[in-house]
Amino acid sequence: MGKTLGVKFLKVSLIYFIIGVTMGAIMTIGSIYDFVILSKLFERAHAHINLIGWVSLSIIGFIYLILGNLGKPLYNEKLGNMGYWLINIGICAEFVALLIGGYAQASLFQAGNYVIKMLIVIFAFVMMIGVYFSVYNIYKTLNR
Repeated sequence: MGKTLGVKFLKVSLIYFIIGVTMGAIMTIGSIYDFVILSKLFERAHAHINLIGWVSLSIIGFIYLILGNLGKPLYNEKLGNMGYWLINIGICAEFVALLIGGYAQASLFQAGNYVIKMLIVIFAFVMMIGVYFSVYNIYKTLNR
């Protein structure tokens, strides 16, 4: 199952890579750039989708693939899948919340909406729990 779970992580990481590169290219357009620099939340959304979505999920995917190629059975398949879904829900929801917060902040030239900030924090913790599940599962698999 480690190979299958690894492929799932790698496939979704490629989607995040495309989103991150596209967002980066769009952010270079003059009028968009002028709007984007009004809020650090746009920058955080861009970094978030690239570092967590593309880089971190690629690394987790490769670790699962390596474990599968070594013939190590997963410590807990359900835990691996729960980690996968929680990380992805957290990434997507926090990315959208950062974009909405960035838009609100840039549009109003103010600190932003507290509800959006709370959503950003909540989904950061959802993602964190998913990462904990994945790391724990990988660690226990390595110790088998």
